[in-house]
Amino acid sequence: GPSVGGQRPRNNNFMIDGVDNNRKDVTGPVLSIPNDAVAEFSVLQNQFSAEFGHSSGGQFNTVLRGGTNQIHGVVYDYLQNRHLNAIDQADQRNGFTTNPRYDQNRLGGALGGPIRKNKLFYYGLYEYNPLGQATAPAGGLTFAPTAAGYATLSSMSGLSATNLAILKQYLPAAATQTKTTPVNGVAIPLGILPISAPNYTNTYAWLVSIDYNISDKDQLRGRYVDNKLSAIN
Repeated sequence: GPSVGGQRPRNNNFMIDGVDNNRKDVTGPVLSIPNDAVAEFSVLQNQFSAEFGHSSGGQFNTVLRGGTNQIHGVVYDYLQNRHLNAIDQADQRNGFTTNPRYDQNRLGGALGGPIRKNKLFYYGLYEYNPLGQATAPAGGLTFAPTAAGYATLSSMSGLSATNLAILKQYLPAAATQTKTTPVNGVAIPLGILPISAPNYTNTYAWLVSIDYNISDKDQLRGRYVDNKLSAIN
């Protein structure tokens, strides 16, 4: 997060409807709130009132939407797509004629209204955010014997035929030799395997609000907020 009032970002305080939303091990909040579920957002700096005694940095306050006497809802989709975006000038100068994959949807829906008019209200929102990016290279080069390398290994005495068969099963032969490695004093030709991994991040967020106006002086509020992330590790 940002530095507010000359304090470190770790000194910021994040709250949802006055409830602690601070991740203790790193700077920032634990939960994120979809934009359409935010009724109010404020950032306070310096000279806080007593209710903001948690931290000396910025006070990031989010107030969630609730239901009203009228049923209201929304369905939305925010889209970024490699086929719709212009090609970056830096990529063009390097000879790229198309964008790398970057396809993102942020789609969701919300509904709120009365359970009992003027007394009891509900609001709920669900958002799904899939993001697919260009394939990620493996964490370093992967070398494998070429076809000639495997033939040389198969002709050697003293090697485990079982282990060699397993190696062939899970490590395909490289097409082009780039270097050699010695096995029993014999140079075995190796090449680089063109391995690429999928690269995606799917985020799920949903929340429910319940508001009960018991009287002019008493109110009961319930909030449930959930985030889930699915990605390649």
